[in-house]
Amino acid sequence: MKQVIKNVTVIPCKDDRVIEKGVVVIEDGRIAAVGPAAEFGENIEGTDVLDGSGKYLMPGKIDMHDHLDLKYAVGSFWQITRQPHPNALSLSSHWTLGRSVRSCLHSLAHGVTTVRDLGSLDSVNVIVRDLVDKEMIHGPRIYACGAAIAMTGGHGVPHSVEADGVDGVKTAVRNELKKGANVIKFMASGGGLLADRDLAHTAQLGLDELRAGVEEAHKAERRVAVHAHPKSAILASIEAGADTIEHAGLADQESAEAIARSGIYVIPTLTVTAMLDSVGAGHDLPGHARAKEIQAARRKSYRQVVEAGGKLAVGTDGYEDMGIEMRLMAEWGGLSNMDILIAATMGGARALGAADELGSIEVGKLADLILLEKDPRADLESTDNPLVVFKGGMRFDPSTLLAAVPVDRTV
Repeated sequence: MKQVIKNVTVIPCKDDRVIEKGVVVIEDGRIAAVGPAAEFGENIEGTDVLDGSGKYLMPGKIDMHDHLDLKYAVGSFWQITRQPHPNALSLSSHWTLGRSVRSCLHSLAHGVTTVRDLGSLDSVNVIVRDLVDKEMIHGPRIYACGAAIAMTGGHGVPHSVEADGVDGVKTAVRNELKKGANVIKFMASGGGLLADRDLAHTAQLGLDELRAGVEEAHKAERRVAVHAHPKSAILASIEAGADTIEHAGLADQESAEAIARSGIYVIPTLTVTAMLDSVGAGHDLPGHARAKEIQAARRKSYRQVVEAGGKLAVGTDGYEDMGIEMRLMAEWGGLSNMDILIAATMGGARALGAADELGSIEVGKLADLILLEKDPRADLESTDNPLVVFKGGMRFDPSTLLAAVPVDRTV
């Protein structure tokens, strides 16, 4: 089937250039042609023609740090993972599977066409990825790490699997690969917002463990994400050969400059801190009392990474929709909205190692597109409310997706 979108302002996200009164042609799920209408003549034919007059077309967004089994729910990490039985002695993976399926529909409806899920209970994200790939459910394409790997009692446990020492970490990586993970995640520091014992400024997995884990993942041609807040964890992640650094929430000047030199992408996940500050008290979320202090530190660290020239991609960490994170990244970093649109598309694609397939509106790439009422260069949060979503050329009506599984924020 040949699909045509015409009379639309095309924002390819390769750079800051746009195509006014543009045309995009989709065939076999890929972009077959793109350019100004003048290049196509007056007769633009297709099996399905969409008139985008007054509208804006950009690539689908890439959420580089999500947790589909935690998204669109209210409560602390512990409260969410133990639903629907708060006092349960064991976590309920069938419950998190249901939430993950729901999150797939909502994420796709909000313009996210690719997700990197960086940790789920019992590696549920691998199951959900396979369900999407087999078209048994609708959702973004998913890169799944299975469970993240942490030291005993480390960050994210029991959502993470525990491993200690070089051999223990190697075995943990092999186990996640065996389950089907196509990315691996390590916890190199505490988190700082969930419990008093889980402090962001403390290192966890050490350099030798990280180096061994990264080597094991890279042998299997899997990219590696490392959760790292303080300088020590950031520098260890870089030295170990990580492909992305998650958060970098306590980066100092030295570690910010090291990030920039390394070329490693940073996914800041600023919404977590902002959300805890703005709504944490109302929901009695752990960490709220420290949120203002931590937010100031995170603003400073993020700005240092930006000013040092660090590469950025966008991730929500399971909190809210991408537009909020994108707005915060622009505001806190002093960046243009166009800079952030590129980070949310091509930045993610490059960090995934998938820039030949995803991230921009170019001939030959997968047709992951969102049609918008408002100009996203003026309003980043408008990207959360697309009129139409295309994923691999398949056309979705966001209102239909949202109606299928309404969000109940008590679960």
